[in-house]
Amino acid sequence: MAAASSPSPISASRRHRATPTRPTSCRPPSKPATARQAIACPSPALDADQGSACAGAVRFGHEEGLIMGLTRLLLLCGVAATVLYAGMDIVAGALFYPGYDFTTQQVSELSAIGAPSRDFWMAMSYPFALLLLAFAAGVWSTGAGKMSLRIAAVLIALFAANALAWGWLAPMHMRNTEFTGTDTMHLVFAVSAIVLILAFIGFGAAALGRGFRLYSAITLVLMLGAGAWVGTQVAAIAAGGPTPGAGLVERLSVHGPMLWLAVFALALLPLTRQHPTG
Repeated sequence: MAAASSPSPISASRRHRATPTRPTSCRPPSKPATARQAIACPSPALDADQGSACAGAVRFGHEEGLIMGLTRLLLLCGVAATVLYAGMDIVAGALFYPGYDFTTQQVSELSAIGAPSRDFWMAMSYPFALLLLAFAAGVWSTGAGKMSLRIAAVLIALFAANALAWGWLAPMHMRNTEFTGTDTMHLVFAVSAIVLILAFIGFGAAALGRGFRLYSAITLVLMLGAGAWVGTQVAAIAAGGPTPGAGLVERLSVHGPMLWLAVFALALLPLTRQHPTG
């Protein structure tokens, strides 16, 4: 019986060449979706739960952006309060108080009982206090995770309330008039304002870097030094005597902390990206 013949190498080679091959695709790969597209346009293959989670992430990102924007707006109210207070000082003395001398007279004399500028000053004290309160809210929102900022926010709010009540409950009298109980209370409110300023500058500086702490220390030294010198002029002011330079020196102790609030607000703006919510 003859053995079965094995396939010829030549015939196997022919069959291999005859087998059709699938051509390789030359189409370039599609571009990957960006992160924004991946969130905004979920894949059709996602199930209902995954699609709901994706929509929730979009809403959360939108709400977070709104809160961040609102916090920044509240912080900028600190800058607005500083500008408004400087404007109140200039306009009240230059336009509403004939004969007012910025170099010899105090800021408090613009809201003194009987002063022609009192009505203007007291009317502007409301938006000033509201701007400070809004700024305090912005500091509070920025201070998530930083207790020192939260404490500074509360102190700034108390400072705003003290400033508003100061002019209504404890106004001083004009020079060459009787020294009464409201003048004594005026000094009490002044001391309260100084304590609050020392506190919120201290806690605010503790939350930021070395450069801002140095600036804060310089502000406090100038405020206390100028305030101490003006304190020596209280008797002369009450008696209606001359107080050369008292107006300029006192404005260092008043506008220095107000400028600090504006710088503090600007220094906090970058932190809103880290702590946009409270």
